Amino acid sequence: MIGVGIGPRAALAYCMRRWTLCMRDWTLRMVTLIETYGPVALAVWWIIFLATLMGFSIMISCGWRAGAGLSEEEQLSLMGTLGLAYLATALTRPIRVLATLALTPVVGRRFTWLFARILPASSRSETHPPSSPPNA
Repeated sequence: MIGVGIGPRAALAYCMRRWTLCMRDWTLRMVTLIETYGPVALAVWWIIFLATLMGFSIMISCGWRAGAGLSEEEQLSLMGTLGLAYLATALTRPIRVLATLALTPVVGRRFTWLFARILPASSRSETHPPSSPPNA
């Protein structure tokens, strides 16, 4: 905890250390998720990303104004609809990471049978056997 009387440099150094540790933890969780679920994690990430991008694009096209103090013409002339939508999507990245971390195990368990059919047996991990036992 930052105490009273600590200068701004010390407070900034403390915050940067905490931020670095937090980002290392999230990066490790994401790497573990990709190693465990592979293509499922990447598919969930891209689906969330594209849905967010399209949602913001539709909102901007329908008249939502993201820029403070700029008219709609000025916003569109500066970046265009997709540029503004990408900027808004980039700002939601922490939320999308959390959603990916939460949804990937659920999707992976739900569609294990589908991925067992799509992926060849040699590319499946030895630690994650198919959900149904082989016919004897």
